Amino acid sequence: MLLEHTADCLISVHSETLIQLFYDSAAALTAQLTEKPSETEALSRTLHIEAATREECLLKWLREILLLFEQEGFVCCRYSIEDSLETSARDGGCAFTGICLGETFDEMRHGICKEVKAVTRHRFTLAKTGAFWKAEFLLDL
Repeated sequence: MLLEHTADCLISVHSETLIQLFYDSAAALTAQLTEKPSETEALSRTLHIEAATREECLLKWLREILLLFEQEGFVCCRYSIEDSLETSARDGGCAFTGICLGETFDEMRHGICKEVKAVTRHRFTLAKTGAFWKAEFLLDL
């Protein structure tokens, strides 16, 4: 018996800068996790991200934000990247420290939107197109 599985969500993000693309991608992920986004910046989490490419950095960034939600119930509402992604590359790689501000998940206030199991590599892209940066990523639901 073959079970058709279509529980995926393709997210497409366009931003003017690479750093803004990282923020907007994180916000798009969070919007899939909760019905109402967090508005409180009571807590912060620091993420240290390092990878061989910018694409891998974005993938790790999103996976870490999902992990914060899954393991700690941490809902992000604002993001900050302390390093310039354009100048942090070493041998074509990428490294940065990101700060996530938010609060502990409360089902009554936030509501559960979708259960996101993973941010996948499948159909994952990051590119500069003209004056904008574009990312696409698939969420496994």
